[in-house]
Amino acid sequence: MIDLSEELTTRLIDLSTVTLPERAMAHAQQLCDVVLTRALLHRDDPLVGMLGAVFDEVTPRRATPSAIGPTDLGAFATSLAAGALVDVSTEEISERISIVAAVAALTTAQLRPTMGLTLLRAVALGAAAGEHLASALGPDHQERGWDVIGSAGRLAAGVAAGVVLGLNAAQLRAAFGFTSTTAGGLSIAGAQLGMLTGALAARDGVEAALLAHEGLIGPPLPLEGRRGLFALVAPEGDPEALLAAIGHSWVESSAGTPQRFHEAVATLATGEVDPLMRLFAAELAAER
Repeated sequence: MIDLSEELTTRLIDLSTVTLPERAMAHAQQLCDVVLTRALLHRDDPLVGMLGAVFDEVTPRRATPSAIGPTDLGAFATSLAAGALVDVSTEEISERISIVAAVAALTTAQLRPTMGLTLLRAVALGAAAGEHLASALGPDHQERGWDVIGSAGRLAAGVAAGVVLGLNAAQLRAAFGFTSTTAGGLSIAGAQLGMLTGALAARDGVEAALLAHEGLIGPPLPLEGRRGLFALVAPEGDPEALLAAIGHSWVESSAGTPQRFHEAVATLATGEVDPLMRLFAAELAAER
């Protein structure tokens, strides 16, 4: 069997340093706008608030280099993803994967201020990797009852967060291992629990990239090994299809109609929202 993990990490690292197609970057910008505006629109949704509050209580708080001080990235990613996924059907697989990738990039970008183009590249690569993994896992994966956001969505989030952090190939491969070992989520969950599945995928992707960045080593064959993701949850999948698509086709799915970016940032900068999100929006607007 091909060393899928090594080939995939090499391809993604190479793509993270080049100019991506304009349509891929435009879609990434649209995703960021959609996530931010939907999160604002649904910030008073009881489930969104509950998920953020629960994870704020049970996850450790990390210090960031921003002027805001300590923040819990896990809780932030969870509530941001939940808000962005309100009313998104579980049937909209591509849209959900893309949103999860964008949330992971937006969350991790709080540790790397003033990096708008890198952010958009991270979103584009994360969304593409997740979309192509979902396709490579094949219909049998879903027919077995898995919610593909719990598998492909986690890898999408890990890739997006990893590109933001500037992970090298070995670190990104480790992140694959962490997202593979936490893959899960049942398609029978329904709309509300589908929000939870997406929120967990985004949160785990961010955590995977951070762990890899700190030097924690993951399993050597997280995707293609005898106990890897394909063997356990998609034995009839096509791993080589994942490599064939990366860098050659890009996600261009509809993610709704967002506000213009400057309108979203103006709302974030003046509204009663998370102060860290407000600071990040100001930094991103300044760079773009």
